[in-house]
Amino acid sequence: LEEMSALQAKRERDMRGEVELLRGGVTAKASADAAAAASHTHNADLQTTLRRREELEHALRSQSQRADDLEEMVQQMREQLSSASRSQDTDARAARSLSEGLEQQVRELRGELAAAQKDALERECDMEAALQQALKHRAQV
Repeated sequence: LEEMSALQAKRERDMRGEVELLRGGVTAKASADAAAAASHTHNADLQTTLRRREELEHALRSQSQRADDLEEMVQQMREQLSSASRSQDTDARAARSLSEGLEQQVRELRGELAAAQKDALERECDMEAALQQALKHRAQV
């Protein structure tokens, strides 16, 4: 009876050990499954992050290219404005030179007109004097 009891006790201990081993295995399997799930989720998060990073890098390259294009447009506009300004300066100098030339011609023409008026006045006086002489001479005859 004692042997049977001892055998029974040993069997119970062995069964408890197996139960504990099974529980440990189940726990380990659950932990491994949870770790695998966490790893899978982490990998998915990493892939999403990498995709997002690639999208942001592409967007950044696009924005950088657009900024370069706009900077080139601004530079071209500056060059055009500078060219237009130089052209306007040249046009202004030409207009100023033309204006000065015209003013000089006006002064010369006024001088010639004044000389012609003086000459005409002198002739008129000479003619009037000659007329007076002719009238005097006629009156004496």
